[in-house]
Amino acid sequence: MYNKIFMVGKVSSAVQTKTIDSGKLVGNFRIETNDRSKQWHTVNVYDNTAEAAASFKEGEIVFVEGKLVTRSYQDRNGEKKYVTTVNAARCTNVCLTSCEE
Repeated sequence: MYNKIFMVGKVSSAVQTKTIDSGKLVGNFRIETNDRSKQWHTVNVYDNTAEAAASFKEGEIVFVEGKLVTRSYQDRNGEKKYVTTVNAARCTNVCLTSCEE
C-alpha cells in the first residue's frame, strides 16, 4: 500500500521555518481546503521543500504532495490524542486565475 497525498489549498498561516541543530531547515504551515466543509491541514516541510515554502504568503493557493503522518500524545489530563499532518515531499504555488503580484 502507498501513503501518498495530493492537496490544493489556500495558505491560512504564515510559514514558520527554523534551522535545527543538525543544520537542516524545517518548517510548517497550515492550508485550508474546502470540499463540502472547510478543513485545515498542517503541512511539515524539510530542507529544499522548506526553502520553497518559505516564500508562500497567506491566501495563496498551493499544491502539496506528500504523505500523511499520524502521531499520538497524552494531553494534560492524561488522555491519548491523535494528530494527523502532511509531510510534504514537494510543494509549489499555483496560479488559478492571475499570477499578478
